[in-house]
Amino acid sequence: MGESPDKWPGNGGQGVIIGVIDHSIDDTHPSLEDDGFMDMPPPFWKRSCHPAMKCNKKLIREKNMYVPDDDFITLARDTEHDHGTNVATTSAGNFIINVSINGLASDTSSGVAPYAHLAIYKVCRKSGDCLEAAVLRAFDEAVADGVHVILLSLAASSIPTYDQSSISIGSFNAMQRRLQEIAGVHVVVCAGNRGPAASSILNAERWLLTVGAGTVDRYFPATVYLIGPADDTHDSAVGEGLADRMKLLTLPPPTFRPLLYRTEDHRGYCAYPFKEMITGPVHRFMFYKLVEAAPASDVCNSII
Repeated sequence: MGESPDKWPGNGGQGVIIGVIDHSIDDTHPSLEDDGFMDMPPPFWKRSCHPAMKCNKKLIREKNMYVPDDDFITLARDTEHDHGTNVATTSAGNFIINVSINGLASDTSSGVAPYAHLAIYKVCRKSGDCLEAAVLRAFDEAVADGVHVILLSLAASSIPTYDQSSISIGSFNAMQRRLQEIAGVHVVVCAGNRGPAASSILNAERWLLTVGAGTVDRYFPATVYLIGPADDTHDSAVGEGLADRMKLLTLPPPTFRPLLYRTEDHRGYCAYPFKEMITGPVHRFMFYKLVEAAPASDVCNSII
């Protein structure tokens, strides 16, 4: 999608209901406000929110699936765990203007479908444990509710067989319902932060749409300024963030220095006699060294 901007224009997911099966969410997040929404949920949508929840035209359902949803403490809301909020807003977060990271890359942010509705099904505890039975129950509940898309960003630490995986079983049932044209549910899952091996993914069942992000269309440089004991011993070095980025044709390719750490392997790159240069309290800073044989400079991080 990032390299095909012509695919973005459209109705922003208007009229679509996305069911998110994940951790709980923070329903006070600004991305979950309904500013700009013109329509209520589709007429067939009969579900309602608990009176204690902050639902609106964007957020139309929140339910805890591993305990009965009849008391405030069992609700889907949770401001202490941001994973569910992250997943929900990445898929369907509303527009927010002037978003930046410490002042960098300021722009308007939104999810993929900013005008879609969200139904949240909480299946994970605050500890991070996600209950298999709750996942299966959430699939059944979401299909019965009538969501158009079911989204999960859950991945097991081990790779279970299809008949032992709640994601495999629940999504297969949703797929069967789609083939029977009962609910029209599509299931989207995460590729995982790590696979069973290099260049591999999780959640690779053939009936799923498995999604992962491999690039970002901006970079967040950090500049280190170094000043020595004399006025003429100062310099600066620019480092790149750890996240991969997509090199845009509109940006000149910057020259980044590799980041080195305070390990024995990298210690030799820090040629300045820093123990003699710094005295007194402990200082944590970055050292810079020009490598004559290399086209760029190196940065080394040390504690004195």
